[in-house]
Amino acid sequence: MKAVHFRLAKPHDLDGLVDLENECFTSDKMQRRHYRELLKKNSAQIIIAEHLNKIIGCAVILFRKNSSRARIYSLAVHSSYRGSGIAKKISSLIEEETKKRHCSEIVLEVRTNNTAAIRFYQKNGYEIFDTQTKFYEDGTDALRMRKKYDAQYHPTQ
Repeated sequence: MKAVHFRLAKPHDLDGLVDLENECFTSDKMQRRHYRELLKKNSAQIIIAEHLNKIIGCAVILFRKNSSRARIYSLAVHSSYRGSGIAKKISSLIEEETKKRHCSEIVLEVRTNNTAAIRFYQKNGYEIFDTQTKFYEDGTDALRMRKKYDAQYHPTQ
């Protein structure tokens, strides 16, 4: 997609992140306060996709000190842009960011009834390894998924 820019989020992106959160999710929403805290932490990265100065996609990745495992806390794409390759590009940037931190595994949780997301992750090399019962606020179960890879970081030319 033309004119879509991908970058790490900055504090001035807070309003756009909250707007995207409200557009994409009906429950288990991240609050403004949580985004504000994550934007300050070295243990978190927020990757955003922008189109016409509007945030249309984002991923929140969490890291733990002395751990080779990263966690995708959230990945969202505005409904008007789904199916256009935004999530695929964000996913590849997640891997790039995690490899910079020498991680060899990415884990995430996804609603068991979110078949489109499950298919997307499986297509991109993630496998189901566990189920968390009543994981979400509304009592929905979550599938735990992971992707393992070589943690060597080779910046793209």
